[in-house]
Amino acid sequence: MEYLLEHAIQQLFEARNKPDRNRLHIVPFRDRSEVPESEWITVTDGSFFDDKPRWSPDGNLLYFVSYRDGFLCIWAIRLDAVSKKPAGVPFPVQHFHRQRLSLVNAALASLTVPVAKDKLIFGLGERTGNVWLGEFQTR
Repeated sequence: MEYLLEHAIQQLFEARNKPDRNRLHIVPFRDRSEVPESEWITVTDGSFFDDKPRWSPDGNLLYFVSYRDGFLCIWAIRLDAVSKKPAGVPFPVQHFHRQRLSLVNAALASLTVPVAKDKLIFGLGERTGNVWLGEFQTR
């Protein structure tokens, strides 16, 4: 029940500050009242493209996709259990540094990363190609 309560009182969102950069924030919910920006918890600093934030089941880890190493990979950051402020720096969960099998090949707009107790679920796009060699016959 704590898991449901935790998610009911806090919301994740991203704020784009440049076309290829954005910040992830956590904002507490209140009864239809606006939460001042001074109370937002900034999770990532806006130096990279960070997107698709998702809570871990216990609410103490935040998963997201990011280009912070030059490739679209899955990253996470630990959160303080009470304050939900970052408790460390982002770390890689899964790298996708190959062009053939990558998150990039699966259309970022439709990418989702559902989180279960012991797994992440996501689609990868596979890109392949063939080179055909042939001989021309003269007639």
